[in-house]
Amino acid sequence: MRKITLILTLSIVVFLAIPSYAGDEFVEQHCWRFENTTYFTDAGEHTVLPWEIFTRSFIGICSDSNDAKAQIPPLDYAFYKAYNAAFAVTAGNCFGMSLLANIIYKEEGHMGFCKPIYTYSGDFDGPASPKLDTVITIMQCHEWSHAGIMWMVENMDLTTGSHAKDPNYAYTQIDYYLSMGDLPLVTLVRDLSFVGHTLIPYRVEETSTKRYIYLHDPNKWYPHDSLFYDNHENYIEINTSTGSWSYKFDDTETWDSPDGYIFATPMSIVKPSSRNPLQLGCAQDALNDIFLTGANISQITDDEGHKFYKTSASSHNRLSEIEDNPSIKLKNIIRMPMTFASARRASRRRGNAPEIYFTRGYPGKNLNFEIASTGKNYKFEMAGKDNIIRLAAPGGSSGRDNFEIKNLSTNNQELILSSRRGAAKFVVELHQTIPGSKVARLFKVTNLQAPSSSPVRLRLAEGRDALLVKGEKSAVSCNLEITQVVDGKVTKMPSRAINVSGKEWQQIIPSNWNKLNGSTIKVNKLKMPIDPLGKSTMPPDPLDKKR
Repeated sequence: MRKITLILTLSIVVFLAIPSYAGDEFVEQHCWRFENTTYFTDAGEHTVLPWEIFTRSFIGICSDSNDAKAQIPPLDYAFYKAYNAAFAVTAGNCFGMSLLANIIYKEEGHMGFCKPIYTYSGDFDGPASPKLDTVITIMQCHEWSHAGIMWMVENMDLTTGSHAKDPNYAYTQIDYYLSMGDLPLVTLVRDLSFVGHTLIPYRVEETSTKRYIYLHDPNKWYPHDSLFYDNHENYIEINTSTGSWSYKFDDTETWDSPDGYIFATPMSIVKPSSRNPLQLGCAQDALNDIFLTGANISQITDDEGHKFYKTSASSHNRLSEIEDNPSIKLKNIIRMPMTFASARRASRRRGNAPEIYFTRGYPGKNLNFEIASTGKNYKFEMAGKDNIIRLAAPGGSSGRDNFEIKNLSTNNQELILSSRRGAAKFVVELHQTIPGSKVARLFKVTNLQAPSSSPVRLRLAEGRDALLVKGEKSAVSCNLEITQVVDGKVTKMPSRAINVSGKEWQQIIPSNWNKLNGSTIKVNKLKMPIDPLGKSTMPPDPLDKKR
């Protein structure tokens, strides 16, 4: 009778808990046997992603980093800088490990490596094979593919349904993708400091009140952390009715709701290589990268009353500080989490994380950035298709600076600068290509003061043949350097001093575009108004005949 009772009891447990797909042997037989780590070579741990790895991770990247840096606009190098800033301060390749494991599990092999993957040796410093370490790092870069970023915008933008805060939605998605054979990844973002982590879900269970997502954690490798798996502690627990969730990240830290994010990504989205995501997209899905180091973005707003953060604090380190009221939340913009987290290497992170944002579908709109400076040097960059704006501010007094970008990514894009930090002097670079041509130009403005009492407005003429400058209330003094690329040939106009009167638009143009090296500067007062096209009043550009 005892034997019969035991059988009946087990049958009831199986009925209440509905297991899906892989069993618990999955971790032992189909996962890596080394720890999540950053990229290593014989020289040791890399703090900079090698350019050759970057070129293998995306399609059509310039093979030489110096050539990429010299391009106008240098979109490959701009994207590399943003990605590398995240790579430099984090300490793991959890996304790459998870993605490669899923691909090999589904397709038997990938990029020279095949199943069973537990046969590849390694330890706390990652895989023993340098080639495997390279392939994992390449897969890590796929998280920032065009499709990968678009997927994150869909899931992390709280105006699109708050999916990232809904663990029941993540559970349903994981269950669906597992059933379809499109093996998913699950990304968790801790509330504090935008630190994230990616894991492999392989089984789901559901009871009357709870849901469980069983995982392989790249930070916990078999057999070193076998008790974590053998004792069945490797799960995200979800309260079905309240929508709360939790995951034991390590022995001292639990990641959980209400402020943490959780979302699933199917393998099919991020497996393919893509072009540089800043090079792709039409008006509705074009991406812009916003990259800030050395300071903090206090607030991002548009001219319709929408904002990204709930308050304009001097810094934002918690996901809960992002505005989630759909009526006033700035849509289609996310702050990228640093989803590289290694538990044992958390103390070895190599500096303060940069702030990286992506916007989608903003052409023609206006965005205002309020920057909170601590008095140190900082750099701001916004890059999109055929267009880069760079600003650098020297150290000095702390305070707030404002950058407004009007008519974003259009022919009449305009930058308005102002500072409440006294005599701060900016360096501004405007990189743009000339549509329908092989001509690109860089206008570099240095020693530019823009006090809050008289903001400075900068834009390029429609033909990109001149810089248009206006001080709202007072004169503008600065220096201008111009670089031009025509069919790969680079010419430069050395730095020239500029002094223009305030209150009216002034057109700054070199005397001869065909002999830029020896050009002088011409200053012309423009007839008002120049909006909305910013057309030049000068004679036709001599390069027109070459276009």
